[in-house]
Amino acid sequence: MIKRARFTDEQIVRILQEADRALVAEVAKRYVVSEPSIYAWRTAVGLGFVPGSNQTIGGLTSGSEYLRAGCH
Repeated sequence: MIKRARFTDEQIVRILQEADRALVAEVAKRYVVSEPSIYAWRTAVGLGFVPGSNQTIGGLTSGSEYLRAGCH
């Protein structure tokens, strides 16, 4: 069974926006996600993700593929 992604691409972008304004540790605790995950998402978003486009984070088609690629 493949694990379903906890956050949509839009939610991840919103979390990253909060992390830009507040401490990463506080945002991670609020959303029950690890700090390294936030940094990995930030790196993936920096690689060309455009919110609202048909493209997903890191150019992959689903959250599970994103995780299998080692970007967690």
